[in-house]
Amino acid sequence: MLEDGRIIRLPPHEAERFSALLTQGARIFVAGEGAMTSFGTVVEAREIGDSAETMKVIGPKKPKHGPDHKGPKHHGKKQGPEHGEKQAHAG
Repeated sequence: MLEDGRIIRLPPHEAERFSALLTQGARIFVAGEGAMTSFGTVVEAREIGDSAETMKVIGPKKPKHGPDHKGPKHHGKKQGPEHGEKQAHAG
């Protein structure tokens, strides 16, 4: 949380990478998508740095499952299109 109450969000592995910037009293520059709610302002960081010139790109969230994860089990029920099928929607 910043001094003015704004909240900066970034994936945990990137919080570790940028831990020097995420200390009390540190100057921080962030670029990303934000939302204002009744609870305050939240920014989903896409870039972060100690100045506008030194900002670095935030990496994507790491998947929760390893590369061999096969997805949810459907117990033989067919739900939705098979992988590779294309669907068209009338607009």
